[in-house]
Formats: sequence, structure tokens, C-alpha cells
Amino acid sequence: MSLALNLVFDLGAVLVQWQPQDLLRQHFPHEAASPEQAKALAGDFFHHADWMSFDRGTLPMDSVIARTGERLGLPGPAVASLVTGIGDYLTALPDTVALLAKLRALRARDSSIRLYYLSNMP
Repeated sequence: MSLALNLVFDLGAVLVQWQPQDLLRQHFPHEAASPEQAKALAGDFFHHADWMSFDRGTLPMDSVIARTGERLGLPGPAVASLVTGIGDYLTALPDTVALLAKLRALRARDSSIRLYYLSNMP
């Protein structure tokens, strides 16, 4: 009997960069001018029930954009730009890319190794 080795990687901050405070500073330089302001805004933006529902796939993108802008008093076009552009912001982490290359080479020699990623990002 052969055993399989399943390796599961999270997407955000494991396979791709996820630095929400930097993202918010780019889109809302006045509201996230200091590290403290950026941290607070990240909490209000990404740790709210609306964002969690969006992550779960139960709140449409246009709704999370409208609700977040209204709730936080942020300009709608900037919120829309941030939310719709997140995919472009997520870039692969070099160390993880190198690790995955090694794992793929190992997998080519041993088919019992399976690689997966897991994410709640819609």
C-alpha cells in the first residue's frame, strides 16, 4: 500500500504577498498616512463582517465596495480600484517559488506527492 503526501499551501502571505497596510497606503494615502493609521484602517477594512462575507463568496464585489466606502467614509472609486485590483497586487513570493520548484521536481520522481493551495480569496 502506497501512502500519498498531500502538501497544502495557503495563498495569501504564503504563496503570494499579502500586506494589506501597504495596499491601503497606496489607495488611501491620507487615511493611512502613518503605520498606526494604516493598521487601524486595515482592521476596519479587511476584518469587518462585510469583507468576511465577500471572502466567503456570499457578498458580491459591488456590494462590498459600496458598503465599505460608505461605512468608512472612503471615496468609492478608490475602494473599487483597490478591491478590483487586488489580483494584480498579489505577486508570488520568491522563496516560495523556489520551494515549489524543488517540490515539483521531487513530485516528478514520486507521484505520491500532491501539491494543493487553499484560499478564501474570491
